Amino acid sequence: MPTYTVVIEASNNDGTIWQALAPSETVEDDATAEDIAQWTASNQNIAEGNNWRVRVWNGADADIHTTPNAEYVAGEDDLIAELRMARLRIAELTDQRDNLIQQLMDTGVPRARIANAAGLREARLYQIRDGRR
Repeated sequence: MPTYTVVIEASNNDGTIWQALAPSETVEDDATAEDIAQWTASNQNIAEGNNWRVRVWNGADADIHTTPNAEYVAGEDDLIAELRMARLRIAELTDQRDNLIQQLMDTGVPRARIANAAGLREARLYQIRDGRR
C-alpha cells in the first residue's frame, strides 16, 4: 500500500511565505497522491479562507522542502474543479449535439437547416456524421 507525507500550510496574503499549520503526517492509502490532497483539503479543519494548501509527497517522512507529488491550493483548485466539471458537461453536450446531427442527417432534413440550428458549417456536419475530428 502506498505511503504519503501530508502537510497543510498557510501563507501570508501574497502567498510568498508558507508555514505548516501542524506537523506532517504519514498516510497509507491505495489512493493517488492527488486523491490524498483532495481528500485532505475537503476534510481538514485547521485552515480557512483561500491562503492555504495541502501538499503531498510519496513516501513516509519525505523531504517537505522538495517539490510535492500533488498539491491542492484553496480557492485556486476550487476553480480548477469547476473548470473540469464544465469541460465534462461540454463533452456530454457535444456528444448529444453530434447524435442529434446524425439523426437529423439520417432523416433527410436539409443540411443548411441543420447547420444553422447547430451553429456550424455544412462541411462540419459531414465530419461529425463520418466520425472525423
